[in-house]
Amino acid sequence: MIVECRLPACNRPLLLRRALDSLVAQTYPHWLAIVLDDCPKASGREVVTSMGDHRIQYRQNEKPLGAGGNINAAFAPESLLGGEVAFTLEDDNAVAPSFIEVALGRMQETRHDVISLNQTWVKLEEDGSFRVGGTVRPVDADRLVDADRLRLGAFLGHCVPNGGYFWHLGAVDLQVDARISEPQLQECMRPLRCPQGIWLAREPLSVWSLLPPSSVRRARVAHRIFALTLQMLSHGLVRQYGTRMIHETAVRSGEDGLLRATENRLASLAL
Repeated sequence: MIVECRLPACNRPLLLRRALDSLVAQTYPHWLAIVLDDCPKASGREVVTSMGDHRIQYRQNEKPLGAGGNINAAFAPESLLGGEVAFTLEDDNAVAPSFIEVALGRMQETRHDVISLNQTWVKLEEDGSFRVGGTVRPVDADRLVDADRLRLGAFLGHCVPNGGYFWHLGAVDLQVDARISEPQLQECMRPLRCPQGIWLAREPLSVWSLLPPSSVRRARVAHRIFALTLQMLSHGLVRQYGTRMIHETAVRSGEDGLLRATENRLASLAL
């Protein structure tokens, strides 16, 4: 089975090289990759050429799409390289050597179209070094998250990270509305594209990178935008599904913290 890897990138050649090195190190060999370069100067082309691996292709965007637009393009529902399943690998992230092998195994075992592997997070420093942190999801077992729970997560602003997705092409469309350009909001909305739910796997085989201090200002701006747009998303979900469904889903979770967060959010929206 051919696995497609889509790599959205923009002017981070050292990190792109790290991402591609992690791909080349995969224990599962039957993969093809395409770098989607959003940099007008085509900074990723030299990196791809230097890899010398025929499985890695390069494509420069005709016009800049922005971070959110380029990431969304990486979730195209159709095959880009003739593969049957796909995953995304942003240029500042990486995957463990067994990522593809384990993800394929989980997909075959569960017979589910969308898998999300857990992530380890690392803190990147200005000099390119990094410090390994913990896992993004502190879980000790695999579980299926149904559509109602995914809607509740979106309502609360809980994201399923881009880096862990592994999905059957043709079975589901994970692209969000092109008008949604803020990457974090995209991560909240993408699970809503999974009517059969998402199978969460416990293994932290994807690496999410916490950017260095030089990115803090941009992160603060993005956070303000996210807070405003999340409020719009929450209102939209209430209009579509009603407060009862959202509240009852929180009650069924059996998690006191989740129920309190849901009730507080509903109250803050004056609903």
